[in-house]
Amino acid sequence: MVRLPDSQLYGLQAQFCQALANPARIHIVAILADGPKTPSDLATELETGEPNVSRHLRVLHESGLVISAREGPHVLYALADKRIVKVLDLMREMLHDQLGRRTKLAGEM
Repeated sequence: MVRLPDSQLYGLQAQFCQALANPARIHIVAILADGPKTPSDLATELETGEPNVSRHLRVLHESGLVISAREGPHVLYALADKRIVKVLDLMREMLHDQLGRRTKLAGEM
């Protein structure tokens, strides 16, 4: 396993987070947690156009979050590492906790 200096690792983490800095891309990751999908499948589930989905998939692919494979006439996209789902779940838990603390503070004022 390659061990990078922290300064380089922080840069890679920032790039990783930038790829997820869009609600549609997070939604795509959530959909792909159930298994590979075509851009057309994703567009249907996201209720948006296929060109829009393709732009988001390109960002996710370039960041290494998704992989693609040709299957007959279709290109299927899948998560490169399913641990991203756990990362996003943990982040959602943190956000729920943070919202709860804010609500409690607002109620105390």
